[in-house]
Amino acid sequence: MKIILIGFDEIEIEGIRILFDDLGEIIIPEKRCMEFKVKDVLNMPSATKSDWSSSKIVIIHEGEKNIRRVMSRVKSLQLGRIIYATTTPTSLEWKLGDLIKELEEEDMYFRKMKET
Repeated sequence: MKIILIGFDEIEIEGIRILFDDLGEIIIPEKRCMEFKVKDVLNMPSATKSDWSSSKIVIIHEGEKNIRRVMSRVKSLQLGRIIYATTTPTSLEWKLGDLIKELEEEDMYFRKMKET
Protein backbone atom coordinates (compact mmCIF):
# COMPACT_ATOMS: atom_id res chain seq x y z
CA MET A 1 0.00 0.00 0.00
CA LYS A 2 1.12 3.54 -0.75
CA ILE A 3 -0.30 6.68 0.82
CA ILE A 4 0.03 10.08 -0.87
CA LEU A 5 -0.03 13.01 1.56
CA ILE A 6 -0.86 16.49 0.29
CA GLY A 7 -1.16 19.68 2.31
CA PHE A 8 0.75 18.54 5.39
CA ASP A 9 3.78 20.21 6.96
CA GLU A 10 6.91 18.41 8.14
CA ILE A 11 5.72 17.91 11.72
CA GLU A 12 2.35 16.51 10.61
CA ILE A 13 4.04 14.18 8.14
CA GLU A 14 6.38 12.88 10.83
CA GLY A 15 3.40 12.14 13.09
CA ILE A 16 1.68 10.27 10.26
CA ARG A 17 4.88 8.35 9.42
CA ILE A 18 5.09 7.07 12.99
CA LEU A 19 1.52 5.78 12.78
CA PHE A 20 2.04 4.10 9.40
CA ASP A 21 5.32 2.27 9.80
CA ASP A 22 3.49 -1.04 9.54
CA LEU A 23 1.03 -0.15 6.76
CA GLY A 24 3.01 0.94 3.76
CA GLU A 25 4.98 3.59 1.95
CA ILE A 26 4.23 7.29 2.32
CA ILE A 27 4.62 9.52 -0.74
CA ILE A 28 4.91 13.30 -0.32
CA PRO A 29 4.76 14.94 -3.74
CA GLU A 30 6.37 18.27 -4.55
CA LYS A 31 4.23 21.00 -6.09
CA ARG A 32 5.76 20.34 -9.50
CA CYS A 33 4.07 16.92 -9.40
CA MET A 34 0.70 18.59 -10.05
CA GLU A 35 1.42 18.13 -13.77
CA PHE A 36 2.28 14.43 -13.51
CA LYS A 37 -0.13 11.51 -13.69
CA VAL A 38 -1.00 10.02 -10.32
CA LYS A 39 0.47 6.65 -11.37
CA ASP A 40 3.82 8.39 -11.98
CA VAL A 41 3.70 10.30 -8.69
CA LEU A 42 3.42 6.97 -6.88
CA ASN A 43 6.92 6.08 -8.10
CA MET A 44 8.66 9.39 -7.47
CA PRO A 45 10.94 10.21 -4.55
CA SER A 46 9.22 11.96 -1.66
CA ALA A 47 9.67 15.54 -0.57
CA THR A 48 9.83 16.49 3.11
CA LYS A 49 6.61 18.51 3.14
CA SER A 50 3.56 19.08 1.00
CA ASP A 51 2.10 22.20 2.55
CA TRP A 52 1.85 23.89 -0.85
CA SER A 53 -1.81 22.84 -0.96
CA SER A 54 -4.52 24.57 1.05
CA SER A 55 -6.35 21.24 1.51
CA LYS A 56 -5.08 18.27 3.48
CA ILE A 57 -5.57 15.17 1.36
CA VAL A 58 -4.77 11.50 1.96
CA ILE A 59 -4.88 9.30 -1.16
CA ILE A 60 -4.64 5.57 -0.55
CA HIS A 61 -3.29 3.33 -3.31
CA GLU A 62 -3.77 -0.45 -3.19
CA GLY A 63 -4.93 -0.37 0.40
CA GLU A 64 -8.70 -0.61 0.21
CA LYS A 65 -8.81 -3.19 3.00
CA ASN A 66 -7.02 -0.73 5.30
CA ILE A 67 -9.10 2.40 4.62
CA ARG A 68 -10.76 2.46 8.03
CA ARG A 69 -7.46 1.88 9.78
CA VAL A 70 -5.78 4.68 7.80
CA MET A 71 -8.62 7.12 8.48
CA SER A 72 -8.75 6.24 12.16
CA ARG A 73 -5.01 6.69 12.63
CA VAL A 74 -4.89 10.03 10.80
CA LYS A 75 -7.97 11.32 12.65
CA SER A 76 -6.30 10.44 15.96
CA LEU A 77 -3.74 13.17 15.25
CA GLN A 78 -6.48 15.82 15.16
CA LEU A 79 -5.04 17.69 12.18
CA GLY A 80 -8.29 19.35 11.13
CA ARG A 81 -10.40 18.65 8.06
CA ILE A 82 -8.87 16.02 5.80
CA ILE A 83 -10.09 14.71 2.46
CA TYR A 84 -9.66 10.96 2.02
CA ALA A 85 -9.65 9.13 -1.31
CA THR A 86 -8.51 5.91 -2.91
CA THR A 87 -7.02 5.54 -6.34
CA THR A 88 -9.00 4.00 -9.16
CA PRO A 89 -7.87 2.87 -12.61
CA THR A 90 -9.28 6.15 -13.92
CA SER A 91 -7.74 8.45 -11.29
CA LEU A 92 -4.31 6.86 -11.80
CA GLU A 93 -4.36 8.33 -15.33
CA TRP A 94 -5.32 11.85 -14.17
CA LYS A 95 -2.84 14.60 -13.48
CA LEU A 96 -2.38 14.99 -9.74
CA GLY A 97 -3.54 18.61 -9.94
CA ASP A 98 -6.78 17.60 -11.64
CA LEU A 99 -7.44 14.93 -9.02
CA ILE A 100 -6.83 17.40 -6.20
CA LYS A 101 -9.24 19.87 -7.80
CA GLU A 102 -11.90 17.17 -8.18
CA LEU A 103 -11.49 16.01 -4.58
CA GLU A 104 -11.76 19.59 -3.29
CA GLU A 105 -14.91 20.18 -5.35
CA GLU A 106 -16.49 16.97 -4.06
CA ASP A 107 -15.58 17.91 -0.50
CA MET A 108 -17.16 21.35 -0.92
CA TYR A 109 -20.32 19.76 -2.36
CA PHE A 110 -20.68 17.34 0.56
CA ARG A 111 -20.04 20.08 3.12
CA LYS A 112 -22.82 22.15 1.57
CA MET A 113 -25.13 19.13 1.60
CA LYS A 114 -24.51 18.72 5.35
CA GLU A 115 -25.46 22.34 5.96
CA THR A 116 -28.90 21.93 4.40
